[in-house]
Amino acid sequence: MHCFYSRLLLILILHLFSATVAHAWWNEQWQFRKAIDISIPESLREQAGSQTVPIRLHSGNFPYFYSLAEGGADIRIIGADDVTPLAFHIESLDIIMGLGLVWVKLPDNIGNDETYRIWLYYGNAEATSSGDASASYDQTTNAVYHFAESAGLPRDSSAYGHHVVSSSAKLASEGYHADGLRFTDSSYATLPDSPALALDSERGFRLESWLKLDENLENSHVFNYVTEQFTWQLVINNLTPLVRIISNDSVSEFSATKNLVINNWHHVALNWQNQLELFIDGQSVLLEEIPLGNVSGKFLIGKHDDTIGFSGWIDELRLGNAKQTEWFQFGLQVQDVNSILVNYLEDEQQQSSGGSRFFASLWPLMSIIGIPGWAVIIVLGLLGIAAVDVMLTKAYLLNKLTVANNRFIDDFQHRLNKNIQSASKEGETTHQHSAYWRILNAADKEMRAMPSFTGTMPPSYGDAIRASMDEALLEETNRLNSSMVWITLAVSGGPFLGLLGTVIGVMITFATIAQSGDVNVNTIAPGVAAALGTTVLGLVVAIPALFGYNYLSGRISRLLTDLEMFSDRLLVTLSITQPNKN
Repeated sequence: MHCFYSRLLLILILHLFSATVAHAWWNEQWQFRKAIDISIPESLREQAGSQTVPIRLHSGNFPYFYSLAEGGADIRIIGADDVTPLAFHIESLDIIMGLGLVWVKLPDNIGNDETYRIWLYYGNAEATSSGDASASYDQTTNAVYHFAESAGLPRDSSAYGHHVVSSSAKLASEGYHADGLRFTDSSYATLPDSPALALDSERGFRLESWLKLDENLENSHVFNYVTEQFTWQLVINNLTPLVRIISNDSVSEFSATKNLVINNWHHVALNWQNQLELFIDGQSVLLEEIPLGNVSGKFLIGKHDDTIGFSGWIDELRLGNAKQTEWFQFGLQVQDVNSILVNYLEDEQQQSSGGSRFFASLWPLMSIIGIPGWAVIIVLGLLGIAAVDVMLTKAYLLNKLTVANNRFIDDFQHRLNKNIQSASKEGETTHQHSAYWRILNAADKEMRAMPSFTGTMPPSYGDAIRASMDEALLEETNRLNSSMVWITLAVSGGPFLGLLGTVIGVMITFATIAQSGDVNVNTIAPGVAAALGTTVLGLVVAIPALFGYNYLSGRISRLLTDLEMFSDRLLVTLSITQPNKN
């Protein structure tokens, strides 16, 4: 696991000692790109072309969300030749949480290689959005519902515009890919009447959707197609999917060989032309020789008339023409949140010269940390600056004070035994920066206020002079220890602030994993590493502050000891030899 600073050091080494080998660049206005390889099993290759696949971005495989333009307007998807733009659109993008979902339409001819590489370009603040949902699906797909709307009725992302006309189901964030549509047993959604959604024996009919049940109900209706001649229904009866066809007064039911699991997402697909076939999680569980007729009707989801709806969620509903079995198998495998078909490679930067290239690479690297981490870093930075400022100021003050004290001792030591008042007066103009002089001056002022005496100083006078010198010593102590609290805050608070940033970062990382559903080392490691960066910074602030505090405290303690010894020696000298002259 690499922490933030390890990655920063790696970038420094690469920039100083090596040159990056880059392939052709699609457009020089885009600074960064990511290679994404899509593995295509040989048995599914013929049906992979023209499919629309999800590109799931999260902090594990794309830690550079803060390098994107607003709303991801600078995202471009380029084909394997690094020349041909591919149709795409963004379903969701959350820069703060570090989550994004982009749908990309593969070209019709993807070649015979085991992998097809696409390039995700980004890093152009001046770019305008080019995502086009209607161009992201082939002409045989007649309706696509992401259920990603923040409010209102679900909208069709295909070119046909078959927006939902009425619905009592609720848009929710608990979808399989991102958002979804939440149903209860009384919820419904109605699609519009349209010739493109009519059943046609020549083009056939297909339905694809992700479905999760949260309640086991009898005879719960999921999908319904109602016409004047007949009605077909996809029903879940005690977790067993079945297809029911009602024609005049006859009812035919065909049960699947596989049950659904409560609170699990399942990929459900129905393909109908010369045969009616039902797929659950890519596996054919129902196959009947029932030719499809030419009828026009209405497509409904959930409850209709006196039926019971289902309780759960649906996501990524697609309707279109019939396809081969391999179409559904590839679609399931590439849409799986734990898909092994989609491999996210390292990000690359466009070649540039000098320091601009280096500094341009720092921002996407630092974007790993996220807003909460930056808040902690800013506080730690301010605390570190304050601690460094205090340490430098104190070191300068102590050096200046030491020099002044030494000069005072050299100039006045021989005079102290003769006349304190003379030494104090002369030092007022030349030694005012000396702590020794300030203590001497305090004693001198106290003596000037005393009544005259001859001979040995009375004990009460000595007590008064001691009190004045102690007061001056206390002022020196306060002056020397002022602002030292900032260093102690850096020592004691820095690691805890760093730990706070780490805990918040780890929480966000696991929240991201919970939303994306992608649990692997590549998902966890970068977020945790970036979170640990705040702990490292906290220690970087605290450790020098600890050494500085101990050094300064030692010097201050020695200086105060010298001042106490000086005041004691001065008091003894005064009590024996100094006459009082006002």
